[in-house]
Amino acid sequence: MLASRRNVGQANAGGKLRFVLSILIGMSLLIQYLYFLNFFFAPILLVSPMNPLEQIVFYTLTLRAIGLILIPRLRRLHPQLKIAIFSLETFILVIFIFLYIYTGYSFFEIMMGNLLTAWIASSLIVLTPYGIYQLVAMMYKNAVTTTLTNVFSSLVPELGITLFLSNLAASVSSPPIGLTNFGSFVINSIKTQPGLGNSSALSSNPLIQAATIMIYISLLVYIAVCQNPLASFGARYHFALLPMLLGTIALSAWLYIATSFSSNILFVLSVPSVITSIILWVIYHGKKK
Repeated sequence: MLASRRNVGQANAGGKLRFVLSILIGMSLLIQYLYFLNFFFAPILLVSPMNPLEQIVFYTLTLRAIGLILIPRLRRLHPQLKIAIFSLETFILVIFIFLYIYTGYSFFEIMMGNLLTAWIASSLIVLTPYGIYQLVAMMYKNAVTTTLTNVFSSLVPELGITLFLSNLAASVSSPPIGLTNFGSFVINSIKTQPGLGNSSALSSNPLIQAATIMIYISLLVYIAVCQNPLASFGARYHFALLPMLLGTIALSAWLYIATSFSSNILFVLSVPSVITSIILWVIYHGKKK
């Protein structure tokens, strides 16, 4: 009986901590998204009225996202079916491509460009918070079935998107006007993102820095004490958090020191990779003996 109560208490404690960590990660991602939205929302959606195509794409995508959140039957759809629902515009693009090839009319070429850019812009605005919601729900509700692969495969794209958007807000002095113009701006910005340098939100904005650090630390704690098979919240597993934190501190210190005297990114990243490989090799061979 005592053992049963102890297990229930551990499960409840693990559930509460999992809830807090999931919310922290979701809020940190949302802060980066709102940093972008605060800068771009008015120029994209308010300054210039949307044309009929932009309205159809933006509002139907919004309704699709709301439906997939609120309607239980749609919530249970396979992830690939959800992707297809959010990507209906791509099927229309295929039709426009065939019509343009068959007729040669420039009208279809223009429609292809407008539809693609409007869909890209609408997806970044509408689906980013939807993806954050899905990530938080998965991390909290599905403790048994959710694996680290699921978490990383969802978190990494979301973090990449929110950092990309916050970098846009930090590096642009005058945002584009209108939805399709923003879509074109995003396409052109993708190839320049790695060169944003010191103007990026990650390096210049304390709020974005704090949000990114909070995501990383929350994820480390989630891995160490919440994730299956560590869901039992047993104290013997807590030591897993210490080497991850120490490794993070060591890597951060190395990056700070190395980038002060070398701009060769290959050298900066190769040294910790080689050292880590050597340490793992020594540990592995030591255990074999």
